[in-house]
Amino acid sequence: MNTETRALLYSCYLWFFAEGMLGPLFAVFSQRIGGDVLDISWAWATYLILMGSVSVIVGKISDRKLMKERLMLAGFAANTILTFGYLFVQSPLHL
Repeated sequence: MNTETRALLYSCYLWFFAEGMLGPLFAVFSQRIGGDVLDISWAWATYLILMGSVSVIVGKISDRKLMKERLMLAGFAANTILTFGYLFVQSPLHL
């Protein structure tokens, strides 16, 4: 495995580890905007189902058509933007 691939994999693992560490803080965040445990459960379950489905679909498409490097960069960029989108959530419905 070359160093560029290894660096990308390590950064991916680090990002998802850090995002996973936000899980407990997600509960506190949800309560601050007026949500409860059920709101957190629905939001987290929806996120996991969508991410799993989209990952499989994009993986199948990327094997045939797209440049993997650009696709990976676009995925990291989208993940970053959407994670920071929590700053704009003001109600449980936005969550």
